[in-house]
Amino acid sequence: MAYNRLETRNRSEFYNILFASLFICLSITSHLIAYRLVSFGDYVIIPSTVTYMLCFSIVDIFSSFNARKTVLLIIALEAITNLIMILITNIVISMPYPDVFKESMDYYNTFNPISNLFVANIFGSFVAFVLNSIIFSYFYRNKKLSFITSSILSFAVVVVVYTTITDYLAFNEMYSDIIYSLTLTNMVTNSVLIIFYSLISNQIVRYINRKLI
Repeated sequence: MAYNRLETRNRSEFYNILFASLFICLSITSHLIAYRLVSFGDYVIIPSTVTYMLCFSIVDIFSSFNARKTVLLIIALEAITNLIMILITNIVISMPYPDVFKESMDYYNTFNPISNLFVANIFGSFVAFVLNSIIFSYFYRNKKLSFITSSILSFAVVVVVYTTITDYLAFNEMYSDIIYSLTLTNMVTNSVLIIFYSLISNQIVRYINRKLI
């Protein structure tokens, strides 16, 4: 019995480390690629939607087998990690550089806007992550709804809160001419991706629950 409890605890710690690492890695990646817009015909896509929506699915996976305090701690660590990344990059791009470094302005233009995205994420994503976790836990734990249903219902709030607030604060200054179409397209892609990710996450949660029981 004691061995089984220890084995379950070790597995739980492994899953937490694995998904926390993925969560923070995908979040940092999303910040770095967000402003490099991608076009598909007449549609302009924010590339970070692919990676950042996966972050919300990971939060749902976390919430399925962790206490709320643990989930909120991971969300806070994600914000702190991005803050450290942004502080370091902004210090570096502001430092003097030798004449041989011809791409200084390109480097500056690449990393400088990330600060705006971080501020937008604090108001949009951080709140959305917390709301997503609370709403998901309410439906999944209290109402005993399925993982997919709980995930999609919680994401309805994310689409409204995260997409509208974050897109406007982050992209209006650089892409004011297309901000409304960009936000609308992002809401659609976010919705499609979260449904797709929820289907995959549901299988992952089933596997984890079998291992932890």
